Amino acid sequence: MTNHQDSPTPLPTHPDEDPRFVALEQVFNFRDLGGLTTADGRRVRTGRVFRSDQFGVATEADFDVLVNKIGLKTVVDLRFPAEIAPAGSFVADRGVDVVNLELKHIRWDRIGRDLSKEPSPVPFLVERYSAMIETGADTIKKTLDLMCDATPMVFHCMAGKDRTGIIAGVALSLLGVSAEDVAADYALTKRGMARYQAWLAAEGATNLDPLAIVPEADAMLGLLSAIERGFGTVEQYARAIGFTRSDDLKTHLLD
Repeated sequence: MTNHQDSPTPLPTHPDEDPRFVALEQVFNFRDLGGLTTADGRRVRTGRVFRSDQFGVATEADFDVLVNKIGLKTVVDLRFPAEIAPAGSFVADRGVDVVNLELKHIRWDRIGRDLSKEPSPVPFLVERYSAMIETGADTIKKTLDLMCDATPMVFHCMAGKDRTGIIAGVALSLLGVSAEDVAADYALTKRGMARYQAWLAAEGATNLDPLAIVPEADAMLGLLSAIERGFGTVEQYARAIGFTRSDDLKTHLLD
């Protein structure tokens, strides 16, 4: 994989970390969607589309990096309104367009499934993700449309894994990134989640349960396989949900 930064100014990075991660004080899973190589040898451009966890506890220094160094123009918030209210959102006075595109799905806390009694959470994640690509189809389509034009942009949910991971997986697959590299990118979120847990502990929190199940690459591989079984290819899935700008996406995001 080749990693390269197109942004005009160097961005802060974590020591000994994947260079796509941007080091922010209180945003823990913000990273560039770019930097990966496609099957035909092209590269996903950096500095245009980012993925993240939520911005409710972001600091002024964080917003300075996001707005003045990265130059964010659009923030796509994939969360339920009931999640946004208590957790907070991207601040409204920075000249950034904040778009709320709730990715609809059955809330997991209502399912009543005890994953601690199962050998692996992966089957549950594959089931949930496979449902979410249908219930959240309109949001996925609209976010992909924004990627063709409204950049630099970031899309995010709470932890930046599930809803964010689904859209990242579909977008990277449409760009021609291999399933293995898409899955490896998804699994990087465990590093951001670990940083969040460390911050919580430093803040004196007693409940250090993660915001979401720790991601494993097999969950994303399972989703991509499910898309192939249900739709034939990711491209056919995109057409089924009304996304017709795959060529524009490639023109805008591939070197």
